Amino acid sequence: MKVFIDNLFRWLEQKSLYVYNQRREVITCRFLRRDILSDSLSASLQDYLESIYELRETLGVVRVTDLAQKLNLSKASVSQAVSQLSEKGLVTQELYGPIELTLDGEIEAKKVIETHQKIYLFLTEVLGVDQKTADQDACLIEHVVSETTMEKLCEFMSEYTKEK
Repeated sequence: MKVFIDNLFRWLEQKSLYVYNQRREVITCRFLRRDILSDSLSASLQDYLESIYELRETLGVVRVTDLAQKLNLSKASVSQAVSQLSEKGLVTQELYGPIELTLDGEIEAKKVIETHQKIYLFLTEVLGVDQKTADQDACLIEHVVSETTMEKLCEFMSEYTKEK
């Protein structure tokens, strides 16, 4: 396992994605490629990131209890998902402490939220879908829509809002 991790760090540095210090802490993050994280995250884990981000914005600090309540899940389920996010380097959490997004976690959460918002606007403003249905549908679509389709949707919405 150690050999795999060492090779992974070397590969990331070669691709100019990250520069690490001796303790494997990120010194700089040059950019985050969508294909490295987004495609490897399940819809469920993306929802967790989105919820952590939203709770942090409203509460300031996110605890497992808050996240479990928001997602209507057990604390055990939330703890397991937080562990998976931590393994992927998207969140940090000290034992029984608050959940914090890493830089990569923040970027991923914002991507999910922005995608949701763009789809929601398209559904409500262009198609005339009611707000509740549009919110539910946007939540489902945001996890499966390709980057190409999102780019086209953004282009369309730019033109559409100019015409209005």
